[in-house]
Amino acid sequence: MLGSEIGNAMTISSIAFRHATGTSVVFDQFTVYMGPAAGGSLGNNFDANYSGGKITVYDHTNPSFAPSGDWVTIPLDTPYFYSGTGNLIIEIAWPHGDMEIYANYWSTPGVNRTLTSFFGSPTGDAFDFCPNLRLTGTMSLTPMTFGSIKASFQ
Repeated sequence: MLGSEIGNAMTISSIAFRHATGTSVVFDQFTVYMGPAAGGSLGNNFDANYSGGKITVYDHTNPSFAPSGDWVTIPLDTPYFYSGTGNLIIEIAWPHGDMEIYANYWSTPGVNRTLTSFFGSPTGDAFDFCPNLRLTGTMSLTPMTFGSIKASFQ
């Protein structure tokens, strides 16, 4: 996700995909990683897209996901702190490509925002589209004194 889409610093506690079709899906293994992005467009090497390391934020055997309204929500095991600067990579990995969360996507012409591959491959194919995602969490606030808050309203 682009930093401009996320906004301010926040502690992310869940991610959600805008649901496209189907009622539910069960994976044999499902892992989500997050980390700062090295740039605004993804290259074909998964790890080279990160600026620094990635953190495992969700890792479960046999999880089941079902939509709630228009969204499929994945609560993170480990909340991720996004600093409010730069772009964020959300990497999702699962073996056996026959299961999928069918999500709506939007076009990002000229900017590769999705990278797909077979499970465990270090490289993949980059595409200029992005799934509709929603991040939920706690926004970080800028510490201010009462006097500076009062002055900002005058």
